[in-house]
Amino acid sequence: MTVQGAKHFQDGEIFRLDSNPSCALQVIHTPGYTPDSVIFYDEKQGIAFVGDTIFKGSRGNDQYPGGNGRQLLQSIRKRILTLPDETILYSGHSEETTVDEERRY
Repeated sequence: MTVQGAKHFQDGEIFRLDSNPSCALQVIHTPGYTPDSVIFYDEKQGIAFVGDTIFKGSRGNDQYPGGNGRQLLQSIRKRILTLPDETILYSGHSEETTVDEERRY
């Protein structure tokens, strides 16, 4: 199935929103939840949209097709917890948190 207008992102790609061109989001590949999971990081604003990869006080789920618990933990450790401490993480299903708070877990 192909979704019309679907976009496939590349790791490291930076894109801007039409509605807010000053917002520059970097794509960071974070496999584990699914093989093609990504997060979107705005270095200037110090925020990351992490979807279901990490939650406040918890890691994401790896039970979906292609999910992999080892990859998920590796993505969290190497791709999310290496962002600056004060980076605010917005997940799909929990309160916001920060890299510093989650590093403690």
